[in-house]
Amino acid sequence: MATLYSSDFTMRTLLIICALLSLYGCKSDASSSIDNKKFVKVFKLSTIDSIIQSKEYTIIYFWAPWCTASTNTFEHTIKPIIDTLDKSHLSVLNIAVSKDINETESILTEKSIFENTFIISDYLVSTSLTDKMKINSTISDMFPKSDIPFINSVPVFIITNKNKQILYNSYDAQDLFDFLDDIN
Repeated sequence: MATLYSSDFTMRTLLIICALLSLYGCKSDASSSIDNKKFVKVFKLSTIDSIIQSKEYTIIYFWAPWCTASTNTFEHTIKPIIDTLDKSHLSVLNIAVSKDINETESILTEKSIFENTFIISDYLVSTSLTDKMKINSTISDMFPKSDIPFINSVPVFIITNKNKQILYNSYDAQDLFDFLDDIN
């Protein structure tokens, strides 16, 4: 009879189980409070798909409220894109990975970002590692035929066309502006 501490049951296995439980385990009650907010919406794949399919190109910005680079990027990158680019063929999706809807809304309000804002909060624990794992899991769900490499940092930008072909992914805002110049 095997015991919990047998040589076959390694610490790595325990860590993997804990990570999976934190990602897919218990759902929190946060979603009920999120539904009542004015502009941040709960991430739903069908909603995201319809936004992507409505424009020729979509910029998807994954970010986390705990990440200073993420929050600074709104002012220096996302806001200028929203304010200056031709929205007739380009949309911008802001997707926060966070358990705290109030903090997310506060940051977005401060940065004057109100359109196409979503939150992924359907996991038990929010840490840097679990947030990155949730982003990767979400990208796999959004783009099942893509071979995008593992996202190991936030913020991250993805540009897709309406056929959900990933045209660009990077952490670098300057590269993003260069790419946008090429497609405009």
